[in-house]
Amino acid sequence: MKDYYFRLPTNTANYRFVEVDGTVYCLYEEDSALKSYNTKTGKTTVLVSGAKSSFYFDTKDMSNANVYYTMSVVY
Repeated sequence: MKDYYFRLPTNTANYRFVEVDGTVYCLYEEDSALKSYNTKTGKTTVLVSGAKSSFYFDTKDMSNANVYYTMSVVY
């Protein structure tokens, strides 16, 4: 493929495209981690690892960049 922005290895991946300050990011779940792919720079960043639950995106507001999840309590 030529000039594609982003490709995930599976079509069942949990993801959301969001725009922040003119840059489009793909937030996605992979290997139990929440990752962000910057379509402008091509850089992937791990945002959250070790979450207790899956990651949930707002299903009513598709422009909402918030991601919901739970973490274990650290003592």
